[in-house]
Amino acid sequence: MKKKVAAIPLVLACMVWMGLNPAKEYEMTPKDVDLSYEEVTIPTADGAQLKGWYYPAISKKTSYKIMIISDDGEGNMADQIEIASKFLTLGFHVLSFDYRGYGESSEFAVKKKFFIHTQFEKDLRGAVQFVRKKYTTLTKISLYGQGIGAGLSICVGANDPKIRFVIADSPYTYFDATSKMMASAGEDKMFPMAYDKVAMEPKYCLESQTDMDKYKTKLLYICGGKDPVFNAKLMKSLQKLRPERASIHTVKTATRANTFSSDKEAYFMALKNFVN
Repeated sequence: MKKKVAAIPLVLACMVWMGLNPAKEYEMTPKDVDLSYEEVTIPTADGAQLKGWYYPAISKKTSYKIMIISDDGEGNMADQIEIASKFLTLGFHVLSFDYRGYGESSEFAVKKKFFIHTQFEKDLRGAVQFVRKKYTTLTKISLYGQGIGAGLSICVGANDPKIRFVIADSPYTYFDATSKMMASAGEDKMFPMAYDKVAMEPKYCLESQTDMDKYKTKLLYICGGKDPVFNAKLMKSLQKLRPERASIHTVKTATRANTFSSDKEAYFMALKNFVN
């Protein structure tokens, strides 16, 4: 589980994916680390209201780029403040948000035994639509996600011709395979039973489009070299589906719990090299 934020500036809870575990209280806000931000409310197509934080770019140059951050289902968006700061440094505006049932978003009965709720896909799509309607000058939209947020970012962004980059840290591929791999690693989770496979599973999303000239989105897969499930072998299976536009960054000594925290400088450089 993610560690609680200590009273040290820009200390991010470790990225650990042990299932859905929402936190209602924010351990910190961007204001606590002197980051400018605006509280926003993001509507979804099915009527939920999501709490979000919009961070304006810190660069003095005009920026048309925005990064939308999706969480791994553990905690809430307060855990993403440090990674948001990295994208600000790279010249992006940033939007983070809480899934329904998390933080101050709409009430929702999150089941901790579940791997993911299908409603979270609607939440990310709502965030993308919100940016397009409210921040009309920010035409270069990119997505970053961790864990389930990584898989959703692929599904929402990879086949959208207007999404520039998708950065997926420890994404799943498809539910049947993920269920078996997690069970063999001692992680027993419940998975969706009725859903749109293209909308929810990266493998089928990436396989669904044959007109590759239309879809220019570039993908970066990040994984821990020592993770028993979401490892380089799994990332390569995704890369093969879009080999001309996908790359992999492996943190050799990490699991999905610490891909970022084990070597923050190397992680940042991987992000920088990819988006530049």
